[in-house]
Amino acid sequence: MQDQSVQGVAEQILSLRDLEVADFIRSEVSQKRLSAKLHLLNDGTRQGSADSRKMARQAIERLGFL
Repeated sequence: MQDQSVQGVAEQILSLRDLEVADFIRSEVSQKRLSAKLHLLNDGTRQGSADSRKMARQAIERLGFL
């Protein structure tokens, strides 16, 4: 996975339409990128600015993991 910021990953996920979430998860799993993105977001919930932490948490929730 290319180096991505917490904010970039969160924005990507939060911009998904409801019907796109399942396809996004399926695609990321098949390309073995979901775990790395979730790890990045989890780290982002504990460090960074308040806005960055909030976005990371919202992105995890958007994917249904919280």
